[in-house]
Amino acid sequence: MNRLYELVNELPPEIQQKAIDILEFLLEKRGMQSASSLKSNAKEIPISSNLKQEVKSKFFEKARRIAMARADLVRLYCQAMARAPQGLKCLIQKEFLAAYHEGKYPELYAKLGPTSRATIWRWKQKLEQTGNPLALSPRWGEHQRGHTKISEEQAKCLRAAGLKHQTMAKAIRQAKKIMRDRGVPDNLHEATYLRFLKRFRESHF
Repeated sequence: MNRLYELVNELPPEIQQKAIDILEFLLEKRGMQSASSLKSNAKEIPISSNLKQEVKSKFFEKARRIAMARADLVRLYCQAMARAPQGLKCLIQKEFLAAYHEGKYPELYAKLGPTSRATIWRWKQKLEQTGNPLALSPRWGEHQRGHTKISEEQAKCLRAAGLKHQTMAKAIRQAKKIMRDRGVPDNLHEATYLRFLKRFRESHF
């Protein structure tokens, strides 16, 4: 039978606390033992398939709310940029971000927290590529589950750079240059490229 402790431990470390918070709420609602004692004796608490599904539903709903908030912020950003006079876009960008962090959009800030121009731009590119706001859903621990967001064209650029015997940093810089030259989107974090290159080199050298 599945156990709460096993369920939490299956999750990526960065979201285990989120899982405990949700389980705390669900267990208390059902009159079961507090989830805050998971580390000491949660192995004694069985978890039904219904409760497990309820936990997953909570995560999916949270991811959906974050995705829609990101899409709303991108929309507001694009509106601000569209109104910006020629030659003042950099200033408007700074003013938009300052207003966001100072509480102009409190509901969005409560869901998303601090962000940057580069992050908003990455979300904007993702929306333009997919046309689907749900594509902005957070992918908590995706790399730890063995999945990757790297496209095949990006992978070709990374492999071309990774085959050369050079440092990882140089390989990533070269791969990004190859992407630019080939018109391949460079829309992922360098940590994602680094993980891909490490796996590639481990299997080829």
